[in-house]
Amino acid sequence: MILALALQLALNESQIQACACKGMQQEVRTASGAYVDCLDDEYAIEIEATSGWAEAIGQSLHYAEQTGRKPKVLFFCEDAPEVCHRHVLRFESTVKAWGLPIEWGFVGEECQ
Repeated sequence: MILALALQLALNESQIQACACKGMQQEVRTASGAYVDCLDDEYAIEIEATSGWAEAIGQSLHYAEQTGRKPKVLFFCEDAPEVCHRHVLRFESTVKAWGLPIEWGFVGEECQ
């Protein structure tokens, strides 16, 4: 049961990523061996569920460093709206407190 749920979430995230990254390079491998979800001329973009807000900070900064682009995170919500809101507030307060140059937004509704 747990494995099936994990597989479903991974498939869902993969589908969301494919939709959100349309028209951009996808799954670009960096020199470090990491894979950037989306890459355009300006941004290295991490697609992440709001519950992964802390991981998204590190990944987006690493991807930006590896590609010479600006870091960006696009979130999607996989929980109740109030839970996702709390995650986003944690992300925002951490980014602001440390002056991190991470831009962010939400994956478009058409991709969720």
